[in-house]
Amino acid sequence: WRDVASRLAADHKVISVDLRGHGSSPPVSPAMSLRDYAADVAELIGQLKLDRVAVVGLSFGGMIAQTLAIEFPELLRGVVIAGCPCYLNDAQRDALRKRGTKALQEGMETIVEETISRWFTPAFIADGGAKAVEWRLLADDPASWASAWAAIGDLRTGPRLGEVAIPALC
Repeated sequence: WRDVASRLAADHKVISVDLRGHGSSPPVSPAMSLRDYAADVAELIGQLKLDRVAVVGLSFGGMIAQTLAIEFPELLRGVVIAGCPCYLNDAQRDALRKRGTKALQEGMETIVEETISRWFTPAFIADGGAKAVEWRLLADDPASWASAWAAIGDLRTGPRLGEVAIPALC
């Protein structure tokens, strides 16, 4: 995301957020909901004294961006939501929660290959392009990983997206 952020920074102030349990942020304790993650971002916007920001989110970040737009619209001037759904069926919910549970019960090394193969093409993996992500996954806290997947498994923003009254690109 550094390349995207640097291009956007030519015309915008860019703040890249490490969610709780991700990147350099402390681990999650206790488990969090999508609203909790969105509330953390809302709190950061307030702490930085930012006035109506545009939020960009991909995948899990897109789910959080949806939740921000629904729960904290007064903080946003626009939202970009990419690569994520707004609703899951029961089988999908169960499968997503199991991704987190597996890491919690068996360790992060047990989810790396499956995750990398889901996120990247075989050619990209063969060229070594996914190595940095593999190392990051191995360093992740299993409880934080499980919290994120449980939150994703509870995604139910679809029925409320009609409330969003700010510009949105999906």
